[in-house]
Parts: sequence; C-alpha cells; structure tokens
Amino acid sequence: MRRRAVNHILAFVLLGPILCCAGCSRATLDFPARGIRLTAPAGWRRIVGDQGKSVVSWASPDSTPADPRAVIKVEAARGLDATAEASARKLAADWGGTVSAEKLVLDGEPAFRVLAANTTPALKPVEGIVASHNGFLYMVLGGVTAGHECHRQIEEIAKGWKWEELVAPSEHLDFWPQPLAALDGHALLNHPVDMHFYETKHPDRILDLGLYDMRTNTTPFLAYVQLMPMPQDKSFAAFADSFLQGLNERKMVDDTLVWRRFPQDSTRLVTPSVHSASGSQKLKQEVYMKFATLQLDRGHVVLINFTIVPADEKERERYEAAADAMVLSVQESKRDRR
Repeated sequence: MRRRAVNHILAFVLLGPILCCAGCSRATLDFPARGIRLTAPAGWRRIVGDQGKSVVSWASPDSTPADPRAVIKVEAARGLDATAEASARKLAADWGGTVSAEKLVLDGEPAFRVLAANTTPALKPVEGIVASHNGFLYMVLGGVTAGHECHRQIEEIAKGWKWEELVAPSEHLDFWPQPLAALDGHALLNHPVDMHFYETKHPDRILDLGLYDMRTNTTPFLAYVQLMPMPQDKSFAAFADSFLQGLNERKMVDDTLVWRRFPQDSTRLVTPSVHSASGSQKLKQEVYMKFATLQLDRGHVVLINFTIVPADEKERERYEAAADAMVLSVQESKRDRR
C-alpha cells in the first residue's frame, strides 16, 4: 500500500494527458471525498490522473504535455505542520519566495498567499494559497514558465471555493464521460475521476492507479494495469488458464481463484475479490485482491490486478463494481488499428 505525506511541490510534472473531452472540463467541480467544491479556471484544460495528493490540475490553453507553460494544482491532505501559516512559510522557503501580508479567506477560513518569481524557461511554482479546514491542509499551487502568469486563474478558484461535507471516496466513484487514452495510447480505459497515477518506468505497458482516502491517509482501491504480448503458441483461453494457475500456485489469496465471464462480454475474464491473509497481515487491515484479463487485439492482452482495502462489506462491493466497470471499459485504441 502506497502512503505519501504532503509534498511541498518544487516542480510540476504532467503524468497524465491534458484533457479536451466533452463534459470533462465543467465550470463547477465537486470533490466530496476531499470536502470541497471548486470553480475551474475559464479556458484552462484539466489534466487527467495527476499524482499523489492532488485533487485536480489544469494546464493553460497554450500548454502541451511536452511543453507545459502554466499549470495550477489543488492539493488536500493531512498537513505535516501545525498551522496553515507554518505550511505557507515552509512553501515560501522551498520556492525562494515570501508569504504575502495580504489577508485572504477561502470560504470563511483564513488563508495565506505565497509568492515567488520565475525568469527561466523551466516550469516553476510562483504562487500558492494555503488554508486549513477541519484538520486538513488545502493548497492551490500555480507554476509558470517565464512570460506566463496564473494569478487571475488562482483568484478565480479562490473566489469560487466552497467547503462541503467530507465523505468516503467509495461514495463518489463517478467515471470520466468517456474512456481515456492509456498505456501510451495503445488502449482506451475508463476509471473513477478521483483516481490518480503513480509514476512508472514503463508507461507504454504499465498503468498504476490509486484512490486516496484523505480521512484515513490510505489508498483503499488500487489498479495495476499491464499490457503484454499475446503468446503466439497459445489461444487466449489457454493463456488465461495458465495465468490463473500461476496466481493460485503463488497463494496470494486465501481461496482458489476462478474466472467468471461478464454476461455482456464473454471475452473478458475476472475473478471475484478474494481475501488475502498475507496482505492483511502486512497492512494490519482487511485486504482483498481481484484479477482480470482480456485480449486487447490479436497481439496483446491486458492484465489488471486490483487491491481493495474496504472499511466494510458495503464498501468492498462498491469497489468491486468499480473494478468490473474498469475492465468492461478497456478498448483497443483506434491509433493502433491496422
């Protein structure tokens, strides 16, 4: 299980694509699993997946994944410092900037503005707003290259900021309006909007996703997606049976894993979520594992390993349903069709 403390960002990295799909860049965005509702900066495009404790990120209209000109992130998590002001001062020290004397509020909570300068062509942080609410730290962070700005957009976010009741992420498992490019464009896949990406050394064949629970500082739902060559000497059915046999021989879970087929698509195989005593002992929480495979095209298969760490049986069922929906969403990318 991956656990990460709040990282005071020194640089901005685009792990996901910059999104331009219909319905993906709504003006008002609701994040009940982070306890906030936001107004998106007008004209800026949302970045998919992002990383770590980020709630949402946007890129300026002239940015591309290879050449980001200006990026804004919203982060929320349990803070490492006693107060928002202390976090702001640490951020200013990291950036070589200052904490403004200006008095700010985010929907009634005192907030602190951090300012820095960037005269280089590299993307660096230049402005931040830091506040705390109900024991959690919230940050709006803006980074630009020389000649660009993000102040107006940060002001827009701050003015539209609203606190709301914090709920479990399992109660907010909305998916993107349409499947997104994954595995370096080799496939399309949909997943809950709130899931984030973990960086991998092989993004062309591995996609590592997690869903952060801010209340407990844990990641109760994870998906490890792999793209693999289809063995030429085996049918997909033989490959799937061999893969499942290997899983059972490793005894990763307590009971024997068995494939089941989806009524609407028999070419996709998935196991039920099964309790893992070894995983539970390691995390000191009840852990369940679930596996899936499908033939993407004549030359490739997709394998998915889901890890579920539910608070109760109802939450387990919600995550299992989300996992099934992710498996059903996987498609061959039109880009790869010959």
